[in-house]
Amino acid sequence: KSSYTLYPNKDIYLNGDFTLNSGYFSGTGYKVTFNNTTSNQYIYNMTTASNLQFGNIYIDKLPYTLYLAGGIYVNGDFTLNSGYFTGTSYTVTFNNTGANQYIYNNTTASYLQFGSIYVDKSSYTLYPNKDIYVNGNFTLNSGYFSGTGYTVTFNNTGATQYIYNNTTASNLQFGGLTVDKSSFTLYPSSNIYVNGDFNVSSGYFDCYNRSTSH
Repeated sequence: KSSYTLYPNKDIYLNGDFTLNSGYFSGTGYKVTFNNTTSNQYIYNMTTASNLQFGNIYIDKLPYTLYLAGGIYVNGDFTLNSGYFTGTSYTVTFNNTGANQYIYNNTTASYLQFGSIYVDKSSYTLYPNKDIYVNGNFTLNSGYFSGTGYTVTFNNTGATQYIYNNTTASNLQFGGLTVDKSSFTLYPSSNIYVNGDFNVSSGYFDCYNRSTSH
């Protein structure tokens, strides 16, 4: 669509792939359900990540996987109801500045594998309802993250990972934090708060000149 936008006026179900080759998609207020239970599906974004703005994402694909092939923005909730999600090296940005958002995982925790997570929510909060896995970086640019009761596992065994907090340190509240990175390191860019257990299962955690509040 070059410089124009595609808007839905209702929730949509998608049995194949979603590709933004040019232009914009604005699904704010509506849900896209990925529900192919016979093969994998892909989200391809050939443009700038912010051009692809989902409302809610709902994945119902057992026993197959939804893969990201480009960064995306999510203005609503992200739900894995069945199947798998793999974000590989791409970023999911949660950016609703007018309401809280939720990551729902109704499956085994490790079935939901984010690449990078970027939270940009002004004065609102992103909440998970289960442990989550992050293969890239975790950034709180604005707003809050409240993971109390759940564990975020950083598990990229092939590269260094970073926790970036561009807000007040206490706005980023992990429940538990697990490092499982083989021979690589997780670095925080500022002080972090951990409300549960802190576990280095493999790899390294380097908080030089930073503090971890427990």
